[in-house]
This record gives sequence, C-alpha cells and structure tokens, in this order.
Amino acid sequence: MRDVGFTLHSYLLPLHSYLFTLTSSLLPLNQRLIFHLLDSLFYRLVLFATLLHLCNQFNLYTISIKLIYSPMKNITILLLAFILVFASCSKEDVEPSDDNELITTVKLSFKSPIGIVKSFYWRDKQGDGVIDSVDPILLDKNTAYEMTISLLDETKNPVFDISEEIEEESDVHLFVYKVTPLGLVGVQIKDLDKNGLPIGLKADVRSQYVPGNGKFQVILKHQPPVNGKAGKTGSEEGGSTDVDVSFPLTVQ
Repeated sequence: MRDVGFTLHSYLLPLHSYLFTLTSSLLPLNQRLIFHLLDSLFYRLVLFATLLHLCNQFNLYTISIKLIYSPMKNITILLLAFILVFASCSKEDVEPSDDNELITTVKLSFKSPIGIVKSFYWRDKQGDGVIDSVDPILLDKNTAYEMTISLLDETKNPVFDISEEIEEESDVHLFVYKVTPLGLVGVQIKDLDKNGLPIGLKADVRSQYVPGNGKFQVILKHQPPVNGKAGKTGSEEGGSTDVDVSFPLTVQ
C-alpha cells in the first residue's frame, strides 16, 4: 500500500514552517490572525499525516481509523472558522478604487480674447493636506476669459492627469466655483455630461468693471448613484467632496 501519510507530511511540513514565520512577522494584525489560523490548520494536518505514516509502517489500519476520526473533526471545524473569518476580513478591507486618487495640484488656466494664457497653481506636493504654495489669480478688469481646470498627481513620473478620469466619469462629478465677494467675477460652466448636467472642466469667466480683491474657491463633488438613483442633479448638494481649495483673487 502506498504511504499516503509520508507524502502528505513531505508537502505539509514546509508550508507549516512558512505560515509560522508569517504569524510572527510585522504584518497587520488582521493578516497575522488569518495566517495564525492557517498555521493551526496545517499543524493539525501535519499531525494527521504523521499518524497515517506511522499506521502504515506498523499496519495499524484499524487503530488509525479510530484515532484519525477525532483530529479530522477538529480540522473540519477549524477550516469552517477560517473561511468565516477570511470572508469577514475581506468585506471590511475592500475600498472603492475610484476614491483613491491622490490630487497634489489644481491648475487653473485663463485664456484672454487675444489668446494670452495665464495659469495659476494650488499645490500640496505630498498629498498630506499641507499646502505648499498657492498662486494668486490676477485678472484684468472687464475681460472675458476661457477657463480650464486640471487636477494632477505630481508624485508620479510622468505627472498623472486626473482630469481625464473625471471627464470619463463626468456623470458622477461636478465642479462648483464660488467667488467672494459675489460679482467680482462671473463663472459660467460650458461643458455638459451625457445627461445634460454641468461638469465644470471648462467655463467662461468674466471680470467686473472695477478693480477688487477676493477669493476664488474650487470644489469638486463626487456624486455616484445612491440606491439605484442618480446622485448627480446639477446641484452641489449630495455626494462627497474630492477637492475644496481657494485661490486669492485680484481684478486689476
């Protein structure tokens, strides 16, 4: 008769040693617990394989059946527990992939009627919430501009333009522009999504007749469907805020 116990023992023992190493590593706690359960399972399987091997060596088949039943029952229970714990951990650890983009730079570009383009940057180079620099927006009085906005991740090489993804998912994104004081400049969004709702990657901006100072606020809303209903309605209300930055504004 083939010595199945010896074969199992040869394969299972190295796996048991590897899993034991993982349980004592610097992995996160939930992962160490999973590997600990696996290690316990493989430890019992190694004992089971050893028992089979010994029974095969001494032809103790009747005894082996009686002795093996109890360990196998424990192994079954442990395996079911592991599956439940793993499924629970998997559900808790999954995060939506489209909420994980790092935005380090907001770039606003203003094109004048004669084709001159002025660009202004807000930067958080590490993406840690600490503002590194903000350019003051300088616009001429009583002038119409074509404005575009770009969101960048400058930690990547080459620089990653997140605006392209926003355009692809425009039916769940909305830029909101707020100017203080009201009327210092007017902003009219030009681009629309497939549902005819504003996006905000492009806008017409017109400065007032007299010089003044204020603030130009940029907000990006992420408004995915909720319970099967569209989350984006064209209003700022609802959804989550991906970007909320402000530039000093001067009309001269």
